[in-house]
Amino acid sequence: MKDATGENKVRYINVKQITPTEEAREWRIYDFDNDQSLTNIIAAKTGRYVNRQGWVLDNAINTSLPRLADLDVSPVLERVMVSDPVSMMFKTAIDPSIFSVMMLSPENMSMRSLYRYVNHLEESRQQSGRYQIALWNKAFYPVAILVMIALAMPFAYMNRRSGGVSIKIFGGVMIGLVFYTVNNLFSYIGMLNTWSPPVVAMVPTAFMLILAMIGLWLVEKR
Repeated sequence: MKDATGENKVRYINVKQITPTEEAREWRIYDFDNDQSLTNIIAAKTGRYVNRQGWVLDNAINTSLPRLADLDVSPVLERVMVSDPVSMMFKTAIDPSIFSVMMLSPENMSMRSLYRYVNHLEESRQQSGRYQIALWNKAFYPVAILVMIALAMPFAYMNRRSGGVSIKIFGGVMIGLVFYTVNNLFSYIGMLNTWSPPVVAMVPTAFMLILAMIGLWLVEKR
């Protein structure tokens, strides 16, 4: 995971395991400078989150690496500084909720979790298109429900005496499946083409709304 440091460097964090008690295990923190040179590595066994402060890393070993451009005739190993295992406070905006969302697909995340994770990705200058599309899809869900109700109304107005009730039910189910498929397909296409997330989320619903209006118009015409 990339972390926004607010400094002239880039930081990547790797955590092997997250526990329900807000403890993260097997930390690896890598710091790079503007020239993409690795300058520092922090390895820790465990990390405990302290609210609004950061993570307390236990048995943390800090390894400082030299810049290759600054080396003189001395051997490289003489300039690598390795600290003894200590407990240290690691300040970062990443909290346990950010780590936990990485274990879920965007479609299974809540709007609050999606909103927070999108903000984190934007602050650390990472791609957030997939999560933004999922966030906007959830925002349009109430509208989509109303559209599906409107889409079902033409079937409700049909005369039951005309027969073929099972076919009408099957047609209604298929329309719902088509909406679900189009929504997912358009989301993937929009993500690949980096389209605007609100537009990607709105177009399938607008398309089904047009179909619902056509269906109601045909029923009224009959």
